[in-house]
Amino acid sequence: MRSLIKLMIGLVQNTPFPSNHLDQCSISVVQNVPNLWNNLNKDDNDPSNNTVDDDDFPSLDKRSEERPFEVNRQQEEARKEEDRLQEIRNRRKNRLPIEPISGIKLKFRTNSSWNNFLLHPSDEVNTVDGPTLSQFRTSHDRQIRPQRRAAFACNRRLHSWLNESILSVESSNDISVLPADIEYGETSTGTNSVERLLSVDVNKEMDFSVIISNNASILTIEDEYIAFNEKETQRQITYENILTIENASGDRRTSRLYYIQDHPFPNHRLTKEYVEIDADEGTYVQLQKTISENIKIATERPRKLAVFVNPIGGQRRGKQICDEIVVPIFTLAGIEVDVTVSEKSGHGKEFAETYDFKYVDGLVILGGDGTISEIFNALMRKTQSDAGVDLNDHNATLEKMELPIGIIPAGTGNGLVGILHGCKDVITSTLQIVKGRKKCCNVTGNYNDGDLIGYGVFIAAYGLFVDLADDVHKFRWMKIFRIIAVPFYYMFLKRLREINVHIKYEFLDGIQHHSKEDNIDCQVKEKKRLINLMALTYDLDFEDYPKDKQPEKKDQFDLLDYSPCSRFDLIKHFYNLVHLTKEHLDSVNFITYNKVTAFNLEVTEDNNPSEQEQNLRYNIDGEIYNIKTPNLYVKLHPRCYTVYSSYTGSLRWS
Repeated sequence: MRSLIKLMIGLVQNTPFPSNHLDQCSISVVQNVPNLWNNLNKDDNDPSNNTVDDDDFPSLDKRSEERPFEVNRQQEEARKEEDRLQEIRNRRKNRLPIEPISGIKLKFRTNSSWNNFLLHPSDEVNTVDGPTLSQFRTSHDRQIRPQRRAAFACNRRLHSWLNESILSVESSNDISVLPADIEYGETSTGTNSVERLLSVDVNKEMDFSVIISNNASILTIEDEYIAFNEKETQRQITYENILTIENASGDRRTSRLYYIQDHPFPNHRLTKEYVEIDADEGTYVQLQKTISENIKIATERPRKLAVFVNPIGGQRRGKQICDEIVVPIFTLAGIEVDVTVSEKSGHGKEFAETYDFKYVDGLVILGGDGTISEIFNALMRKTQSDAGVDLNDHNATLEKMELPIGIIPAGTGNGLVGILHGCKDVITSTLQIVKGRKKCCNVTGNYNDGDLIGYGVFIAAYGLFVDLADDVHKFRWMKIFRIIAVPFYYMFLKRLREINVHIKYEFLDGIQHHSKEDNIDCQVKEKKRLINLMALTYDLDFEDYPKDKQPEKKDQFDLLDYSPCSRFDLIKHFYNLVHLTKEHLDSVNFITYNKVTAFNLEVTEDNNPSEQEQNLRYNIDGEIYNIKTPNLYVKLHPRCYTVYSSYTGSLRWS
């Protein structure tokens, strides 16, 4: 034990402790290190030396009371880094118009001596004193482009010299304007001339001579993208689409630029591609540094993500998908991940309530609609409670959940992913998160007798779809085959329940949109006999339109209620439901289709008493909820949370 204490004290003596990071108790410990060390080095065989004075140790019983609040170092560093990047973004955004520059005299110090350079907006650098031009020239010079506002000559090596040196700009009659892309700060050089510290923005346009696909090419670094020629084709890749540039050979002469390939409409998939670049080691290092910096500046790519995995959803491949596809892509893009794998029922809710999301930029859910719903409801309830919002008041304005959510399909239905990303592809969903763009999404509040049942992110159902979902859960042991077997049983063998209800629709702007009749009152109440009711959370399109031709989206959602019909008509409808069209809905007479802002469903008393228990079940995003009475109120709450998605296609049935 004594040897262990000696080792610890030795480490303390040789470790520098910044004073601002030590509390009073810690300072006391450090100050008493010499006494402790002397006591421990006394003769162990001497009984009088086998004790340590109580004064050698500070009192610890009041440590929790006396310890001041310590700012987490990682959080502080991340904040400073973000401030630095935001300053560069603002500087680029607020650039001044191009003005002529006749010349700039730069002054920097190397080896305790000052060196002066006169930079002209021409293709050469004239030295006034010090090293000659040849000492700064390389085969990959960045030549001056007069059309650039910050027009002064900088090649790669000169950039390095300027950044590592104390640099100043001298007052000169030759200077008509100073570049706005340069950081200025006062310096003390002992001269009377106007001199200021100059820090070169290395992320300005730079040209590199490289070999791409066995052809010589110039790779240009711009503020928003990189550009190069590949097989006589000019290509531009924005920074949000660049994953990384990575060494592909031991000598660093061959590197791979990994990027995200957007495919032309109507293909909404994203793929991971790469192009090989041959260049010398210096060029590779500079490219890697500059591109990495510009990714931080020009994109909203997350730095660290919490990932929750449901390993038993769908085909039980969630953990495999995470390990073999998702994490490698995140790692390649420089995103740190903290993975949690579900171990029990209700683990998603527990995770959402206890995980400290302050240390991550977003949450990625790898599972199906049920997993998403479970975690989202826990997060949404916590957000509203923290904001003092009454969860049971359907008229309350919900607090927006700031934590961005990424969704990767690994469940059975994956309906929400299909709507938000345009396809149900794992790689596409992962790359959507890497790109870092976000969009606001709607939720539905589902209430029963004035109490919140839960929030819906994709679908809510009553009747047939509740019974189907319940039996699909019961037959989970059949794995993927249950998705075929259970619907087959319902369509051909089982008697379908019929329910008498009163339903009241609430419409936007007092108009019953997409109804066969126009100019209906804002609220309409009808008595119906239904077999099923289905509400989607979005104002969906039936066709996939390009971004510039999409219909205007409104704060309303799609509602379909099904009247009794023949089994043949119902089977035909479910076949068309995969790619639902407006023509199909208009051709059937047992479905009422509306776009609503809210609806109220109340089951009447003239129903089969033996089905009373079944009438007290409700489906939200595939999860079955037991309700107190068969009285439901469902309302749209627009733009309540954000998801990672750059998808610009139509929100459509798919």
